Amino acid sequence: MVSILNHINLKELNKAIEEVKQNENDSIKQVNLSFDWLTKGKRQFNAKLFFEKGSQDLFVDNSKMTGGKGNAPNPLDICNFSFAAMFTSTFATLCSLKGILIKKLKIRSTLEFEFLKVTGVDMSKKPINSFSIILSVFSDHNSKEELEEIFELTKKRCPITFMAENSISVTTKTTVQTRTPKKETNTKKINNINMDQVLESRDYLKRNPNESIVPCIIEGEWICDKNEGPQFSALITYGNGKTHKFFTDSRILLGGESSYPFPVQYFLAGISCCLLTHYAYASSLRGFQLEHLSIESQLDENINAEFGLNQNEVIPHLSFHFDVGTDQTVDVAREITEDCILRCPIMCLMLNKINVDTELLVNQSFTHTYEFGNSEKKCFFM
Repeated sequence: MVSILNHINLKELNKAIEEVKQNENDSIKQVNLSFDWLTKGKRQFNAKLFFEKGSQDLFVDNSKMTGGKGNAPNPLDICNFSFAAMFTSTFATLCSLKGILIKKLKIRSTLEFEFLKVTGVDMSKKPINSFSIILSVFSDHNSKEELEEIFELTKKRCPITFMAENSISVTTKTTVQTRTPKKETNTKKINNINMDQVLESRDYLKRNPNESIVPCIIEGEWICDKNEGPQFSALITYGNGKTHKFFTDSRILLGGESSYPFPVQYFLAGISCCLLTHYAYASSLRGFQLEHLSIESQLDENINAEFGLNQNEVIPHLSFHFDVGTDQTVDVAREITEDCILRCPIMCLMLNKINVDTELLVNQSFTHTYEFGNSEKKCFFM
């Protein structure tokens, strides 16, 4: 039997499957992260992601649209990268368990966000306009039907498509340390948010409501031809044409080496940053200064469900604990937390059933690209 196929360590994977069969109580794996909002500095977030073979710093900053500087990929980029990685990883794993050799595997994940809702200009809108995944696989396998069956199974077992098409249990908690922070000397920039840019962007959306749909596109590739190192990579473009290549690797029990952060970690990081963004954004619009703002996030992942050993929820629960040092009252802080949940596009995926348009291309490449729109619109949203 081949021990490694399609960059999946089948020996470790099958060992893990047998272990969880014997002990179902050990099938829930918890992922925990802590993030701080940086009230000053070049970026708005930084955190360290820990994995079995090390750790990695993650820097995140928002686009000008939400008052950032565009000095790092934004939270939505990080989330969409994790979506692409999770889906590709699930498909590659299922192919490997079937003994199907993949020559090339690429993905395009496209999320269209409704910034009228995200920015609070029109709260009646849904924050996500559409979500689509196109997977391109090249293989000499002689059964296209079997690849299509694996693709359908991927949609059921992949954490992101499961979360999008099923309502997930989410709990939030807000701890408030009421303080009187030092007064900002520059009222145009409060809580590390450029309020002039925020207000200009909101005015633009009010004048041009038909220009409010903004795409986030990630194209990534599964690294099929290697037996070690990262399994998946994608190039993220941010700011004014800056790029950063992200890598991810599955945990050892899922057939990886844990040489890089695993996809679910990136997802939890992205949604945590997205929630912090909306808290800081809403506080700044109300004129509240934050002395500190942090979040502790936890995700429960059901390995048995990912292996197809039961029909339980792949992601049974998510929880977020906000810790806020501010001049807000406790009631106002909790009101802002509720506002975050409503505006955050990724929370919309968790709490509402959203159809994911999926397409499998067998021995075909992507054939089209997304047109962003006019240049004035682009300058506001990058």
